[in-house]
Amino acid sequence: MPTGATSTVSGVDRSMASSTVLVTSSLASGGSQSYEVTMVRSGLGWKVSDVTLSFSSQGSASGATTTTGQLATTTDAATAQDTATTD
Repeated sequence: MPTGATSTVSGVDRSMASSTVLVTSSLASGGSQSYEVTMVRSGLGWKVSDVTLSFSSQGSASGATTTTGQLATTTDAATAQDTATTD
């Protein structure tokens, strides 16, 4: 991620073996850049396996589709996790 940027998680797509996270960085120069971060299981934890730039023209900034489905917004992911822990 760029030096001086503030990054936020814009979406998460979770599965047992891998997860994809959409990260949006607000740049110090005033612009923004989105990244798609792919993580894979490593024992009990996770490791980053790929980081790619994501552009609005690819549809990623408003919720990209992946091989496992639609990226959930951070709020959707938190709600799903809360539901899963109470069931």
